Amino acid sequence: MRAIISKPKGAYYLQVELMYGTGLRCAEHFSLRVNGIDFGGNNVFVRGSKGNKNRTTILPQDLIPALRTIATTYLEKVNGCTPFTTPVNSIG
Repeated sequence: MRAIISKPKGAYYLQVELMYGTGLRCAEHFSLRVNGIDFGGNNVFVRGSKGNKNRTTILPQDLIPALRTIATTYLEKVNGCTPFTTPVNSIG
């Protein structure tokens, strides 16, 4: 498994690690939103999963710094704020 995960570089590596570490399916991974990641509780909220059900999975500690950087950059571009200054429920 490590051989497969070590092949991609950059953002692709992070995507593969996120899918592997959280157990996300491909469709869940591509529909994941910034507000579905709870950095404080180390959870990933998956909405409309298989069978149109919602579920929660664990966010690996190793991925948090890289995901925070991406989330902060994205939210600054889109909303002019960061996930640490805006309540989770108000993030689109």
